[in-house]
Amino acid sequence: MSIFRKREAYVVVRDDTVLAREFGKNYDERKFVEWGSVTKTVTAAAVDVLVRDGRLDYDTPARELVGGRLPESVTVAALARHTSGLPRVHPGMKGGINHDPYAGTDAAFLTTLLAEFDSSLVEDPGEVAYSNLGYAVLGRVVEVVADQPWLPAVQTLVLGPWGLDGVGARPAPELWTAIKGFDRKPHTPWSLDRSAYAPAGGLWSTLDDFARYGQETLRRGGYDSGLRGWQETAGRWWHNGQTRDSGSCLVLAPGANLVVATHALARLPGAADRLADRLVREWAAVA
Repeated sequence: MSIFRKREAYVVVRDDTVLAREFGKNYDERKFVEWGSVTKTVTAAAVDVLVRDGRLDYDTPARELVGGRLPESVTVAALARHTSGLPRVHPGMKGGINHDPYAGTDAAFLTTLLAEFDSSLVEDPGEVAYSNLGYAVLGRVVEVVADQPWLPAVQTLVLGPWGLDGVGARPAPELWTAIKGFDRKPHTPWSLDRSAYAPAGGLWSTLDDFARYGQETLRRGGYDSGLRGWQETAGRWWHNGQTRDSGSCLVLAPGANLVVATHALARLPGAADRLADRLVREWAAVA
């Protein structure tokens, strides 16, 4: 087994029984992993709670809540479904391993972006086009309606009631699951915790809590509505994430009553997905 193969971890659960659990190189069960874009499903779940509580309507144009110049077609539902037509990220966002693309994208940045929004950036509204920017706006919707910052809001609306108090923003450095640079210090994660994009990718937890979130989602249902951020392939509901060094994947297989949570470090994008696919195929066949 190669050194790269070992930089991965997983938890496989059926009902409340852990079927398989492994922590590879650079992993520690007590340390936290980045969820990346799996965070979007929590933001969407918070929106669902607000709608069911009568505090929000999916058909409301987002601009009525967050201000700015978004087209009327950009509704709460369109943001949740990735059908708003908003671009994947804001214009001019920098990328690359050695540059933090989220630096400088704080709440004030999003407010300015919305106030100066160029409607020509919207392409093919109604068609599915994955948008981190859309979920940044959806997170702002949650903040406005819940009248509190995004993280406390999703903790109050979703994570707390689901018994997931250990899920939160980036923890102290000694709790990071991370690779080390030549200076022997952990690589610093992207600053999603300080960014308006946090609702699109800013959560962390232990891998066990990551799996528990999947269990709670499967148990409570609603993930198949199209409004909760989950994607479906062959009867499995899943979401993945990719940050600077981390890849994550969470799969719900209701036909087998199975949850698979995977994470990979310093691997090519899709490594966690491929691991999850293998584990689902392996364990779904086990009665």
